[in-house]
This record gives sequence, C-alpha cells and structure tokens, in this order.
Amino acid sequence: MATKSQKDWVSPHKVSLLIFIKLMGSTDEEDEEDLECMKRCRYKLSLLLLELFETPDLELNELCKRLTAVDVGLKDLLLKSLQNCVKTGVSGLSEFFQSLEDLLTGQEPALHKKSLFGLFTRRMTLSFNKMTFGQVSHFVDQMKVYMGMETFKHNADKEALDTSLDVSMQSTETEDEGKVISMSRNPVLHGPVTNRQAEFFLANQVSLIQTTEQEALSPPELQLRIADILTASPDIAETHYATFLNCLRAKEFKGALDSLYHYFDQQQWHKESAIKIASSSEGTEPERCHRFRYAALNLAALHCQFGHREEALAALKEAIQIAQETNDHVCLEHCLASYISPLFSSGWLYRLEMDGSSQAKLLLDRFVARAAELKIPYLTSLGMLNHCQYDAMAGVPPPKVLQNLTQINIINSQKALGDLNSAAHVQQAAIWQIYGKNCIASIFTQFALHQNASASSDLMTSVSRGAAGIQSAEATCLSLCSLAEQHADRGMFQEASDILSFCRTKFPEHSRLSQLWMTTGAIIDHNKALLQGNMERAKACVEQLAALDEPEAEYRSALNLLHLGDYTTAFPRLEKLLESSRDKVFLNDEKKSAAEYKARILLALTQLFLLLSDPVSALPHALDCLTTSCSHYMDNSAALASLYIAQIQLSLGLPEKAVALIKRTMVQILSHGSLYVQCCARFLLVKCQLTASSQNQDKSRRETDLRSALPTLERIVKGFRKLGAADKTRDVLYFQARIYDELGFTIERNASAAECCEIIQRQPAYSARSSLFVL
Repeated sequence: MATKSQKDWVSPHKVSLLIFIKLMGSTDEEDEEDLECMKRCRYKLSLLLLELFETPDLELNELCKRLTAVDVGLKDLLLKSLQNCVKTGVSGLSEFFQSLEDLLTGQEPALHKKSLFGLFTRRMTLSFNKMTFGQVSHFVDQMKVYMGMETFKHNADKEALDTSLDVSMQSTETEDEGKVISMSRNPVLHGPVTNRQAEFFLANQVSLIQTTEQEALSPPELQLRIADILTASPDIAETHYATFLNCLRAKEFKGALDSLYHYFDQQQWHKESAIKIASSSEGTEPERCHRFRYAALNLAALHCQFGHREEALAALKEAIQIAQETNDHVCLEHCLASYISPLFSSGWLYRLEMDGSSQAKLLLDRFVARAAELKIPYLTSLGMLNHCQYDAMAGVPPPKVLQNLTQINIINSQKALGDLNSAAHVQQAAIWQIYGKNCIASIFTQFALHQNASASSDLMTSVSRGAAGIQSAEATCLSLCSLAEQHADRGMFQEASDILSFCRTKFPEHSRLSQLWMTTGAIIDHNKALLQGNMERAKACVEQLAALDEPEAEYRSALNLLHLGDYTTAFPRLEKLLESSRDKVFLNDEKKSAAEYKARILLALTQLFLLLSDPVSALPHALDCLTTSCSHYMDNSAALASLYIAQIQLSLGLPEKAVALIKRTMVQILSHGSLYVQCCARFLLVKCQLTASSQNQDKSRRETDLRSALPTLERIVKGFRKLGAADKTRDVLYFQARIYDELGFTIERNASAAECCEIIQRQPAYSARSSLFVL
C-alpha cells in the first residue's frame, strides 16, 4: 500500500507475540517440555505469527483459540509466560524487553535484525524504551485486564490463573470451531489500529470478495467498518477503492461511481504524488497522466459492469488517447483487453462476422501478439482464452482450439497464474461440452474443483495460500453448476439439488455469481418438470429464467407450448428465435453459443412437425440442424438430429435405413448422452428393428427378434422410472405388453398392461409429451 503507517505502540497482544519470538530464539533448556513443544510446532507457529503481525489485536481468549489450533501446549506456555512477566510489575516487564534486546546482540545473534521477527521486535523494544515510568505502570495494569483479572496477586499459582481464564472463556467455548479459521481470514477491527492493520484488513476483504465471497463481511457490515477506518485514517485512499468494490457487490452504481472518483482524486493530489507536484515540475505530467488514464480505464470497467455500453466506450477512448500521448503500451494493452469485453457484449463482433469481415479475429490476434511482445503473461493467457472461446463457437477445427488450450496451460503453469489455470480448465470443459464430449468435460470440471479445493484448504494460512495461488470463485461456481447438470442428466436430481444447495451457501444470493447457480437450478427444474409432466412448475421455471437468461427463457417457453399442444403459437415463436440466432457467434453477452442455440431451435421445429404428423416438413429442419452441428463439430447435436432423421425414416416406411443410422449414432449417445436421450434412442432402435423384422416372412426370426428386444425394454423402463418420466414409461410398457401378447406370454402381458393402466389413471389426459425426444 502507498500510505505511511502510524507510529507503532506496545500492546498486551503484541507482548504475547513477543513471548513466542523469545521462546523460539531462546537456547535456555531449563524446561525441556516447553522446548519440545516449540520444536514440535515451530513451522506452524511461525506462519501464525507472521499473520498476526498484520491483523488487529485479539483478545486473549481469541488468541488462545488460534494457538490451540496449532498445538494444545501453546496456550499453557503463553499463560505461564504472561504470569512470569507481570507478577513482578514494572521490573518484570523491563527484564522481559531487555531479554529481547539480548536476542538481537552479539556476533551470532539468535534473532537477525533484518528478519521479519527481528524488525517487529526492534519496533516494539524502541516503543517500550520511549515510555515513561508512569506509562509503563499503566501498561502493567492493562496487561492484568488483558489477562482477565481485576486484581492480580504476586503469589497466584498456575492453577488459579487457568481457572480464572477458563471461566472468562466459557461463553465462547460452545461456539463453532470453524470460527477460529474464519477469524484468520476475516479479521475484525477492535479499538485503535495502525494504518498497516487497516490496510491489511481492506486487502483481506477485497481478496475474499474476489475469491470466497461468503467468508467476507456482508456489504452493510463491511461498509460500517470502512466508515470507521475513514473516520480514523482519512488518508488511506484504498478505503475508497474497497468501498467501490463493495458497492459493485450490492449493484449500487451511484456509490460505486462516487467512491471511484474519491479514490483517484486522493491518489492524484495526496501523498507522494502531491509532494512531487508541489516540489518539482519534473516528472509531474507523466505521473498525472498515469493517474488519469487508469482512472478512465476503471471508469470504463464500471460502466461495462452495469451494461452502459456507450459510456464505457467513451471512457475507454479517453484512456486510449491519454495512453497514446504518453506511449504507455501496457495501458494500451489493458485498454484493448477491456475493449474486447464490451464488443462481445454489445454485438459488434457479430455484425463484423455477418458482413464477412475478419476484424473480430484480427482484434483477438493483435491482442494476444501484443501481450506476448510486452511480456505480460496474464494478459497473454487471458487473450488466448478469449480467442479459444471465440474459435470454438465460430466453428474453428478442434485440433487448433485444443492446441491453443494446451499452450495456455503451459503459460499458466510456468507463470503460476492460479486463477487463470482454473479458468482454463473450466474453458476446456465448456469447449468439450460444445463438441458433445460430456464425459471429457466432466473430467476438466473436476480438475478445476480439485485445484480450487487445494487453494482454499482451511489449514492454509494467508502466507501459504498466497504461495499456492489465487482461488477462482467464478471457476468454482461454474464447475459446480456443470457438475449439477451432469448429475441431473443421469437422473440423480437429489444429488444435483445438493450441489446447488452447496453453491447457495458458498455464493449467497447477494453475490455477483449467484446468477450462475440460479440459472442452472431453473434449467434443471424445468427439465425435470417437463419429464414428469408438471406444466405448472415448468411455467414457473420459465418465469424465473426470464430474469436470468432471456434467450434460454424464450426457448423453453416455446418448449412449454409444444408440450401443451399449442402448435399454432409455438411455430412463429420458434421461427423468430431461429432468425435471431442466424449469423451470430455469441448470445446473451458472450455466454451462449449461437450455433448450439440454433441447433436446439431446429430440433424443436423438427419435433413440432413430427407431432403434427408431417415428417416431410420436419426433414429440412433436421437436415439443417445436422449441417450446422457438423460444421461446428457439435457431435451431441448431430447425434440428436440423426435420431430425428431416423424417426422420419421410420414414419416414411424406411425402417432398415433408420436402423443403420441409429447404430452409427449410438456410440456417441451411449458415451456422452443423457440418460433420457439414451433411453429414447434405445426405444427408437427397438421399434425400428421390430418394424423391419415384421416385414420378414420368417416367423422364427421374428420370434427371436421379439425375445431379444425384451431385456432392452426392461432397461429402458428402469431408466424412465429413474427420471420420473411417466408418459415415456407408459409408452414403453404398452409396447412391451404388445410384444408379450405376440409371443403368447399372458402373465407378463397382463402385468405390463396393468402398470400401464395405472399410469393412465394417474394421468388420464393423454398428451403428445411422450413423443418428444429432447428437452
């Protein structure tokens, strides 16, 4: 931080830290038990002390909890040392600080003066030596209050001290043990604090907001703490920037804008820069321009966050102009990185692609090349990630995309870019999902979760956590949402709900990432509602999606109309959605592939005409979907289109061709398709095979085919039951009963027919839902 710290002072909490520094540097072997305790936990205790140097002062009971988490013997060691230090009053305290000075003297001192422990010890001894006798006497009284005793007797023994402290800590013993860990990540400001401690608190909160927001203070509570810091230390400019980020959490534009202005105003005219401007004109103009251009860049990011496209572009142009005047190539590269984001979200790149222009790809190429030339690995990796995303959705061959992803992983590993490494894993998972390889996507999803779980281990201190890399909250949320969708596709709805519940606790509703798991939950609930024929629930899910993902909500609203049989309303709506997705690369602010969206709409149009018993009109849409899927290497959509074509062939009396087409598609479906699609594909294959065999005059061959279909039908019924798809279960049971009847298996036929009738009685109104393949 740029601010200058206030003068340090000695406090009872800092004396406790000095006790452990003395014990680690002491060679006195009078107490072998204490020496063994220090040897046992020296490493963990050192990390804890480094963290406590920066945090605000803790109460003794809170400090004891932190020490007990390291080693149970440290608490007794601290209490005994505090008693020895205070029982003789001023003389005992003076002897203690003199012993600390002895650690720093000599030819081979036990404590190096320039080490972190040595610097802290020197600051505290200097502060103590400047205190008057009256101040030291008052400090001894503070020590007694700190130890939780109104009066302190010279002959108090260890048992009495422990008893007194245990009584004072009884109210906190029953609290959640996890609070000890969260306290280290979420320090609370008590009483007077130095600028250094305030800055550490702000930096810690900002880090938590960006990585694990549920562990940060809530926006109102954090704002109160920031107000206290501003009152005590108005010169800390970073306080305004923390307010800016806190307002972004709460989506408060006015407060965020004012805080951003205050931050750069204070950065521009106060502290070191103000001294330079007042004392000398040399270097003044570059310094001022440096502040102005990055202020404009942050202002552009703010407007982009709130969707103010015109204002964001205007601020970016100002930042670019100032950066060009001062030849700041690094700032220009950051401007280009910010420039790409508004372009994607505003749709300009889509128009460039519609006109046949190569400017979109050229812009990304220039960004990556320039970042590599300037040796900015973070922006290089980020630019390559954006490039891979664009290439995958634009239909670039997979080998080139995957090769670039491999190069990104190399850069991230070499430069220890932990957050971008997680983002790269999530990006790979998303790209494999576009290509229809859901099992491979699941592997990369778990890679990202494993990496973030390692980075956020509860046992890691702030020092070791920083060495392990930054945890990416967005990558974690996206991975969990993807994992929930994969479980739902397998019919494991309860497990998917549990994952989303975990997301809800990790990313609360007020957080910026809550929209991700809300959207995923609404999509899963809508799929489940359509499977189970709960149209009221399906409509509610669409209403929920409308506020989160408008294109997805419009598509699923059309699906609801198909399930309800309102084909007259569904057709023009699907045609409108199809037209809106043509000649685009992205939809919904760069979050959705337009080609994948178009393929889903074409499949919906295909099933609409199949429901109208018009296979000839359905065929062009299915072929268009197959063409789009193959040109963009979307194997899953291509497999679904092939299933629809097979259904059309069966309707046109070509069962042999349908069987051949389904068999070519089954490898993809059984490897990467959802449980519902697998069951539908198997059912369609059985119907096509039996239809083809019915044209054969050989009765023995016909009976063999009927018998061989029964195990497959049993497996299909189990799958539909697991999904709760009553209509599809009814259709399979009816088909199964007909086979039993043809084979003469009366008992089995009656059992299947009875179960089928039971489903019909529960849902007497027959609808066309049972004919649908996809959701």
